[in-house]
Amino acid sequence: MKRTVAKGRLGTLAADERGAILMFTALALPLLLFCLTGVDLLTIDVTRTRLSVAADAAALAAARQLPDRSAATTAANEMLVANHPALPSDFGGPDEEIVFGAWDETARSFAANAAPETAVFVRLSRTRAHGNAVALIVLTVGGLRQVDVSATSVATFDGEACGAIAACRARLVDPAD
Repeated sequence: MKRTVAKGRLGTLAADERGAILMFTALALPLLLFCLTGVDLLTIDVTRTRLSVAADAAALAAARQLPDRSAATTAANEMLVANHPALPSDFGGPDEEIVFGAWDETARSFAANAAPETAVFVRLSRTRAHGNAVALIVLTVGGLRQVDVSATSVATFDGEACGAIAACRARLVDPAD
C-alpha cells in the first residue's frame, strides 16, 4: 500500500504546475546573463578595432609627411578625425599620443625622439583616468562600470624605396614581429 501512496504523491507532484515559471526562470537566467555578457565583450572589441584602425591611418598619414613634423602632426590629426569621429558615446573621442622617432629594422623596435625621424608611433586610448573609458552594461561586477581600451600603431617610411611616390614609402610595422 505504501508503494501506491508514493506513486500517488509523485503523480500529484508531476501534475502540479504551481511554481513552474520559477523553475524556468532559475534555469534560464544564468544562460541569459551569459549571453548578455557578449554585449559588453563586443563593445570592447569594436572599440579596440576602431581605435586600431584610426591609429593605423594616423601613423601612415604622419609617416608620409616625415621629416616635416608639423605636416605629419596635421596629417595624423586629420586621419584621426576622419577615422574615429567624436560620437556622443565616445565622450569626446580618444586620448591621443603621437611620438616621432626612428625605427630599427634589425631590432624591430621604435626609439622615441631619435634621429633621423623615420617613424611615427600613435597610441589612442579611452581610459577612466581621462573620463572616456568604455562603459559596461552587464559586466559590472564588483563596481566596475568602465574599462580602459587602447591601441597602438607604428609606421615608418623609406625615402629611397619609391622615389617621389610618398604612398609607397610609408608602411606599418609591428614591433612584436
